[in-house]
Order: sequence, then structure tokens, then C-alpha cells
Amino acid sequence: YSANYVRDILKVFGMLMDDAVDHRPPLLPASPVPKVNRRRGRVVPKPREKKNVVLTSDLHQLAENARIVWGETGY
Repeated sequence: YSANYVRDILKVFGMLMDDAVDHRPPLLPASPVPKVNRRRGRVVPKPREKKNVVLTSDLHQLAENARIVWGETGY
């Protein structure tokens, strides 16, 4: 069998075994399939970083430093 076919069959079998373990009452005490990269369920976005308030004078100083180091192309 091809590698993709085997991977897909193991993936479906693993989902069946996980559902059997999660069932109430549990049909199996533990899943016999090793856990590999479980990506089921709803996608939860990562929390975003808070933006810091930066003074205009600090930004101007940063731009001046870039102009001195890189010339007009970095400014």
C-alpha cells in the first residue's frame, strides 16, 4: 500500500479509538494508537500581543539612527 493510504487509515482508526475513549461510559480505558499531532476540533486563535505606546520623539530618534547607519535608503 502507498504511504498516504496507510497514513490516512491510521488517522481514521486513531480518531475512532479516541472517540471510543472519550465516549461516556468509556468503551476503552485508553487508546492503543499513539498520539501524533492531534489537530481536531475548533481552531483557537493565539492571543495577540498588546501594542505599546511609543512616543513620537523616540520614533524620530530611531529613524535618525537608521539614517546614520544605513543612509537615505534605511531612512
